[in-house]
This record gives sequence, structure tokens and C-alpha cells, in this order.
Amino acid sequence: MAWIRRKADKTSLLPEIVLITIVSFLPFKEAVRTSILSKRWSKIWLSTKNIEFNELFFLNPPETDATKQLQRRTLFFDFITHFMDNYRVINTVDKFSLKVSNPESCADIIERCVAFATERGVKELRLDFSDPTWEENEDDDNDHHDALFQLPNHVYRHASLEALELYACGFAMPDMCNLVELKDVSFGWIEMSTNTVKTLLSTLGKLENLSMKKCWNLEHFDMRTQEVGLRRLVIDKCHFVISDYVDLRAPNLKFLKYSGKLGIFEVKALPEVVQEAQLDFTPMPKFEEYGDELCQLLLDLSGVRVLTVCSFLLQALPTGEEQMRMQHDMEVRHLLVNTDLDNQELFGFVLLLSSCVYLEKLTLDIGQGKIYDEHVKPYPFDFAKFCCDQYAIFECVKDNLKVVEINGSRASKNELRLCFYLIQVGCVLEKLIINLAKEEGNEMLEIERHERASLLFDVPKASKNLQIWIV
Repeated sequence: MAWIRRKADKTSLLPEIVLITIVSFLPFKEAVRTSILSKRWSKIWLSTKNIEFNELFFLNPPETDATKQLQRRTLFFDFITHFMDNYRVINTVDKFSLKVSNPESCADIIERCVAFATERGVKELRLDFSDPTWEENEDDDNDHHDALFQLPNHVYRHASLEALELYACGFAMPDMCNLVELKDVSFGWIEMSTNTVKTLLSTLGKLENLSMKKCWNLEHFDMRTQEVGLRRLVIDKCHFVISDYVDLRAPNLKFLKYSGKLGIFEVKALPEVVQEAQLDFTPMPKFEEYGDELCQLLLDLSGVRVLTVCSFLLQALPTGEEQMRMQHDMEVRHLLVNTDLDNQELFGFVLLLSSCVYLEKLTLDIGQGKIYDEHVKPYPFDFAKFCCDQYAIFECVKDNLKVVEINGSRASKNELRLCFYLIQVGCVLEKLIINLAKEEGNEMLEIERHERASLLFDVPKASKNLQIWIV
């Protein structure tokens, strides 16, 4: 915003089409703010091609539902009406997003918004009617919500639509299959069936990206009988009725994110194509020995360059008999671990380091772990013994690891032990970045953590190029 203000006089000399292009690249809130720059800019934002109506931009935390409804009516809905009545472009909307909870009370303005977007040839349409409070119960399997609004019929005739996001918004099958140009589809907070997913994947030939968040009533995710053209797949805390079963043949898959319970999980992707995987099994209510299944999954994804894993995986991975098959088989360059660096997680961590021989960057997000009390460590050693005795020197640490970043660090004993170890054996290590956890209102604790982390500066370094940052 500041750079636009400094250049306002010069940019005001540009043709209007150029100014419209500028505001269309800005987030909608920033585009609106350009109206204060000068008289020339005062109405340019009314031509942006990137429109976002979000009630959260207008509502203060309400004391009552009546207050919220009053704010929506006098601020949010009036703004929407003013914008649409004064919009200066006829057929060039690229992106249109509408987020409003309790849509039943404002169906008329929603209908008008969707019609406004489709009449102007919108390419990307996002409708979000979910309630922000639903996120608080996202790990509750019984937290199911019926669609609060149905996608208007005229949208299915908008054949040029390329991206569609529907949250707490229902849709009609097989009408959805008329949108043959769709490349990107996201569903959230609605009932879905496995047959619906199969039909969409088999019918929409250009579909590249599919995301499902907190969808429920899926039997499973079984795509064994057909190869799909997906490049990106997200399954986020969906509820499977029969079993947590995911089987996918996707030779073009580049990105996979799965968050949910672990069951049978097979992904047939090409090692030379797949780039990134994020695996989060912390919704598992109790510890189960899924070591062999996890080993097979990591082998299926052995070609990924960026891998994010969870605390459950670290604890369960050593319980299988397939561990040796993983050794030196993964192409991972950047490993991200959600962890508490608890001794329960150590052996799984060791297995990953020994398998990722090309690893160049290691990121640890502290405080994101979930330790299962019923889990019994498979081997009697802990971080103190492992790090102090330099139990093993991994190929990746010795030859390739250049950057280590610890986020949310509490400068705990195990964190410092691991850092001591990496500093002493990391021959090519260039950066060690410690981002300390912030504790609002507890400055003394932050100072104590900084002092403990500062001990790292005195550790003998295996790499002459190593720089240490404590933030």
C-alpha cells in the first residue's frame, strides 16, 4: 500500500486499463484502500477483477446475534450492494469470493452475488457459508453439518468456470458434470459419497486439483479401477463410514495432503512426478501399530522432494517389520516434522533421517506433537544417549544437510541435545535457525529460553560456514 501512495502522482498518469490491472493483482481489501490515494484512484477499485466479500472484514465480535445481524445489514450487505450497483466492468471478473455464515437469512443477496459473478464470466467462484466456530470442533467425528445453501441452477450453465469452491454449500449431480472446464474443485463441510467423487473424477476430464475438507458420509476413497489426472489432492479430516481406506492411481500427482485417521493407504504415483506430501494422522484417537502400512506409504511416495510428517508417524513407524525396505530409498530434500521431540518419537525420527540421504533442509515445528501413552518405545535409548554418544552419523547430516529450522522452540533439553548433535556432526551445515515460542505476558520465560538457546554458540562446529540465529 505504501509504495502505491508514494507513486500515486506518477501512476495517475497511466491509462485506466493499466490501473485496473494493478488493483486486480492486489488483495481485495488493499484494492479498496487505493480509493484514498487520489481523486483519479477513488473509483478504480470498483473495476477490480478480483472480488472478495467476507463478512469477517466488517463484523466486530458481537455480543448478541441481534448485534451481528445489525452489523451485517448496515455494514456488510450495504457495502456489497454499493459495489455491485457501481461496478464499472461488464464481462471481466476473474475471481469472485463470498463468505457469509447463516446464509438462510440472506438468500436474496447471495443469489444476486452469484448472478453478478456468472453474468460477468467469472473464472473462479468461491462460496463459503461455514460458521467460524466449526473449526473449534474439527476433530469431532460427529460434527456433521448439512449444506446451508444450494448452488443456484444457473451456475451449471456457466460452462467456462475453471475453479469452484463450495463450503457448506450443496450441489446437484449430475448437473455438476456440465462444468467441463473445471480444473480446480474444493468441497468442505458437506455430505459427499464415494460415487459422487468417482463420477466427478471420471467425467471432468480437465480436473487437476481436488480438495475435500471435513466432508462426511464417504464410504472410502477407492480409485483403483481408474487412473485419474489429478495433480493435487487434499483430504482433510473427512469422515469415512466404512473404513479409512484410500487407494489412488494418479500418475500426474504432484501434491498430496492427507489429514485424518490411518487405515489402508495406497497411492500409485510416479516418483519422477510427485513433489510434495503432507501426512497428518494425529486424529487417531489411540495408538495402533501401523508400522508396515506407514513404511509402504512412504515407499509409494519415495519420490517426493518435500515431506511433512506427524508425531503419530514417528511413534508408529518403528512398529513394523518393513523398516529396512525404507533405507536409502527416499528422495526428500526438505523434511518438515510436527513434533514435541519426545523420547517416544526418537526412533521414528532416526528412521526418517537414515532414509532421507539427500536431505538438505530440516524443519521442526515444536508443540505440534501428540504423544500416545499406550505406545512403548521399541528400543531403550533416548535423546540424551543418542545425541551425547553420537549414536549414529547419518549420510544426510554428514554430506547434504545445510539448513535446520526449529519453530516454536522452547529450548528444551531434547531440542538443545539435538542441536548440539547436528552442530558437531553437520559437516556442510550452513544455517541453524531457532525461532523461540512467544509467550504473551511472560517476558521472563522468553528471556530464560533465549539464554538456554545461546549455549549453542559455544558448541564446537563441524562446519566452518555455520551461522546460528536465535529469534
